[in-house]
Amino acid sequence: MSEALAYFLDEETVCAEVDFPDRGIDFAFMLKPADWKALLKKWDDYSDEWRSAITYFAGFAYLEDSAVIILKALYEKNEKIVLQALFSIYESMNAQIESEGHKRKQTGKQPADKAVYTFSVKDRQKIQEELALRSMEFEVYPELKQLQDMITRSV
Repeated sequence: MSEALAYFLDEETVCAEVDFPDRGIDFAFMLKPADWKALLKKWDDYSDEWRSAITYFAGFAYLEDSAVIILKALYEKNEKIVLQALFSIYESMNAQIESEGHKRKQTGKQPADKAVYTFSVKDRQKIQEELALRSMEFEVYPELKQLQDMITRSV
């Protein structure tokens, strides 16, 4: 087991370090796709607080790797976890768009306004439904409005 996976399986540490996320963010980048799947297998064995923390850290990884966790969180009954999933989708998509834009700027190509990751129709609809439920909160959470715009553009 990798050090990064062991970190995320330590519920007490992961939950405590959400407020000081540097180490968790570093470890999120170290996780391999198989590690994200291993976390998914443990999903039901841990608390809602752990699920929310894992979903938070998943937002700092590429969606190609962490989507298995973020999308699992999106379908949870706990609204706090669903909201964290939306923020993590936003964070990951935004980082990818910025990274792609930086690469294109260096090569002289037109900047991208869409993320690389493609959601299934079902997942895209779920994201749009959850955002619609929270549309009254867009002033408080402008990231949600921006996510709505990103999802719409990525069709």
